Formats: sequence, C-alpha cells, structure tokens
Amino acid sequence: MRSKLYSLKEWFTLEDVASHLTAVFSEKVTVADILQLALQKRIKLSVNLISSAEANKGTVHNITEGRVILHPAETPLSWLRGDEPKTSLEKKLRAVGVVKIGDIQNLDEEIRNAVKDQSVHATHLGEIISETDIVEFEKEVQSISGIYDLPMLSAEKSLIEEMYYPKVGGPDIDTWGLEGLWLERGGHIYRLCERVATQADHEACGNESSIAQWERRYRDPSRWFPTTKLPEESTIIVSRVNLDAFIDGLEEPQSKVSVEANGDESRVQEVLGLLVEMYAGRHGPDFHYGTKPKASRIVQDMLSAVPDGITGMGDRKLKEHVSAAIAAWEAKKRR
Repeated sequence: MRSKLYSLKEWFTLEDVASHLTAVFSEKVTVADILQLALQKRIKLSVNLISSAEANKGTVHNITEGRVILHPAETPLSWLRGDEPKTSLEKKLRAVGVVKIGDIQNLDEEIRNAVKDQSVHATHLGEIISETDIVEFEKEVQSISGIYDLPMLSAEKSLIEEMYYPKVGGPDIDTWGLEGLWLERGGHIYRLCERVATQADHEACGNESSIAQWERRYRDPSRWFPTTKLPEESTIIVSRVNLDAFIDGLEEPQSKVSVEANGDESRVQEVLGLLVEMYAGRHGPDFHYGTKPKASRIVQDMLSAVPDGITGMGDRKLKEHVSAAIAAWEAKKRR
C-alpha cells in the first residue's frame, strides 16, 4: 500500500525510486538498475529543469502529414541553398516548394514519375521517430522549465549511458547526437539548444537602443543550435505518474478481457478500444508502449479532465477498464 506522502509527491529522485522499488519487490534495487531499465525503455525517466532552458518546440505528426522538399537526386544541399533550376522539371520542383509527403500523389505526373524512379528525392524537414510518426521543430527558440520526460529518441540514450556505465565498471561514454537532447511533455517534443556568440554580439553589447532590439538579436534562430547538454541547474528524476505506470505494468495481467466474449458488452469494449487508439495516435509517443496505447497515460488525461470522484472509481479501476478495452480492440483486429 502506498503512503499518503507518496501520493502527494509529483516526482522522486533516483535514490528514492530505488528505495521504493526495493520495498515493492522485496529485493535490492539500485540506481544502476533503474538506469538500465530506462535504457531498455521499461521505465521512463524525466528531468527537472530548475532554471529555464532554451528549446525548439516540436510537433508530432503522422508521417503522411510530414513536410518534405523535393529535389533532384544527389543535390539536396545545393537545392536547399537555392541554386537556380536548370531543367523544366527542376523549375516545377522549385514552384512546388515544401509539400506534405501524402500530397505527392496529387502533383504533376512528371514529378510523380521522377519520385517513383528516384531521379527526384523527398527530403524530410522533420525527424522520423517511428514507422508512423515524424516530429517537426519550430525554428524559433523558447524558454522552458519544470518537469519534462526523456523520450529516448535522440541523445538521451547516451546521456543515460554516461550515468550508467561508471556505476557498473563499464566504459566512459560521452553524450552525443547530431539532433541534441530531446524532452517531451503534453504531446510535444522539445529540442534543447545552446547559443553561439558572434563578433557582432560583442560589438553590439550595450549599444542596443531598446530591450526589444537586444531580444531580437539574442533570439535570432540562426544563432541557436541543438545541444547534448542539460542545464547545470537540472536533475534526472522519475515522475510519480511514470513510476506508477511501471509498477502497474508489472502487476497487470496481459489481458483482462476474454477474446471469446460476445454480446453488447464486448462490442462496447471494442468501440472504446478504437477510441483509445485514436486518442493515443493523436498525442504522440508519450501515449504508447511500443505500438499499443498506454492505458495509464490516457487515464491520467481522463481524470484530469473531470472533477475528483465524478467517475466513482479510482485510477486503478479505471485503468482496468481502459486496458480491457485496448485488449478487446487488439483481439478484434487480429480476427
């Protein structure tokens, strides 16, 4: 049984989690164990940004909604640089500009055929994060603070490896990743950035006529680049929601619904399962375990949307119903 203090805390240190799981499992659990489980994507870690950090906000789309730029094969850099088109096909491509990948089928026949025979390539403007999803980042930077999850989609993996291997006598690991560290919250992904100062910055220091002028220069997107470093005033933690989901996932039977069930109740479960799948699909990787909807995350949204007690059931009971609906819909799809 979880204590009242446990339910009041929104997050825990890694040491707190190790102690709690030791009591839950009745066997010794270490911080190294937690880090290994995070690398295996069994438990989700978070970061508490005590002071603000700068980041590009990213939106997750279905890959068919992802934007691409069409360009002649083998020339992505020169094409992105804006070189003049040399052929009629290149003029058409330049006129098209940026297009959703799902809309290529509606373009000129010459372009469609060129894409099909790969004489024209489609370069994504976002980053593919799964077989079905892509994230596209805004150019502008914004300040973020508070608690964000580590999605383990970019440099986060090597960040955790850098923490893990010294604890088990492994090699030294340096955090790296061309697209920097990513964080996630509320269905969005945030790419941490750092600013590179220029000579113009030094020359302009103190010479701006207004704060707004300084802000424009400081926020210029061309001066910000992805970073693999967390801010010094930040710490790796585990949120209570993610810790509960990990523990409940271990305790929960694989299926709480009979795939042989008949009648209206079975059909209601299947419909609810379809709605749950659609909801999870619209909210990105934070709402999934692999390819399946994450019941605990969806229940969290359900309970936060209504006054306390209105459902007449606790989060565990509600999670049982949602899990049963997911299982019923998965069974329906297999039939």
